Amino acid sequence: AARDFQQVSRLAHRMKGSLGLLSAGPAAQAAALLERHAAEATVAHAETAWKLLQEEMESLEPVIVRLAESTGAWA
Repeated sequence: AARDFQQVSRLAHRMKGSLGLLSAGPAAQAAALLERHAAEATVAHAETAWKLLQEEMESLEPVIVRLAESTGAWA
């Protein structure tokens, strides 16, 4: 809402790295796209990239939950 593009770019960069470590390629690519558009402060493209990242994270969530449950990480 505040359109702090520098902060969005920094957070997207962190997410990109974390998602890359998890081998979550499509989500990492979406984070990279958001990082780039936020750094350029291109509002329309950043909003589109944000929506894409949200979709990728939603599709990744069940995989992470199953993995955590199978390893007993949340026990």
